[in-house]
Amino acid sequence: MTRRIAGTALAFLVLLLATGTVQLRGQAVASAQISGLVADPSGAAVPSAKLTATQTETGLVRTTLSGPDGTYVLPGLPVGPYKLDVQASGFETYVQTGIHLEVSNNVTINRELLLVKRAEKRRKRENTSSVSRRVMVKARGLSLNIEEST
Repeated sequence: MTRRIAGTALAFLVLLLATGTVQLRGQAVASAQISGLVADPSGAAVPSAKLTATQTETGLVRTTLSGPDGTYVLPGLPVGPYKLDVQASGFETYVQTGIHLEVSNNVTINRELLLVKRAEKRRKRENTSSVSRRVMVKARGLSLNIEEST
């Protein structure tokens, strides 16, 4: 009788362990990470930059700060499409979309942030339209050229 109880207990224990192992495998989540370096235009590290990874399909958000050397790591991200926002005081906010993480994929994104003044100048250059007009007037042998630019 004792042998029978011991055999049943052993069979139950083996069954319990086998079931537990299957559940643990089922609970594993495929993940990846985004890491890199945040620097200023001179190449110097930008510490304490706020980096936010947003999974665009689910809205999952993970945030971290760059270290004193400008490096950052966002580990354990579920696979899928992401966008990365980088913000630091005195710098233009950087946004990168189209990041696609796959199982065990470690993506490196190094970013040079633009100073706010440089970013404003660049935007002004891009938004400034150049208009020029050339008018030529001839009157009795005199030629008058007028160029206007705004």
